[in-house]
Amino acid sequence: MDCSDYYKIAEAFICMMEYDLAYVYYKKYIDLCNKENAGAWHGLGITLQHRKMFQDSKEAYKKALELHLKENSPSGYLWGAWSAININDYNLAYELVKKSIEMDPDYSYSWKTLYIIARKLNLDNYEKYREKYESMIKEKPYEKRECEGLKMLLDLKNKWDEELRKIFENLITKEKYQDCGKNLIF
Repeated sequence: MDCSDYYKIAEAFICMMEYDLAYVYYKKYIDLCNKENAGAWHGLGITLQHRKMFQDSKEAYKKALELHLKENSPSGYLWGAWSAININDYNLAYELVKKSIEMDPDYSYSWKTLYIIARKLNLDNYEKYREKYESMIKEKPYEKRECEGLKMLLDLKNKWDEELRKIFENLITKEKYQDCGKNLIF
């Protein structure tokens, strides 16, 4: 398994909402591979929140925000907005998500994010953002997040070590993954 695989596995586990497992792989990736990956710091922030390590989580989100801003891309601004939300800077989050939408107005999750921020800021027009998001996902629904993560993990199956194989065998029996298997080959 190479360094980039740690990141992919962490991302898979976070999609699967297996936060303790995601934490382990984000830490491995950051400590051993790349301390300058905004997505890894962002994911680490999420896992630290789930571990109720709130101060450490804020520090991870601050690092993620710093790195997301260097990306100058729609996704960088979107995830920068989420980092700003998690350090309670909703005004900055609003500015960043607006930049993301200016660059890529066709990504529905940006509209959902704008709705959440505008509602928190009590802006008059927040309902139109929710409506925009809902019309977009009605037209093009999301794949179930847990299934997306499971698929990501399965894409790395040929690189699993024995520990990861056992983790997978234990996870796949959970009810939340039962309707994912229809299109996946184990």
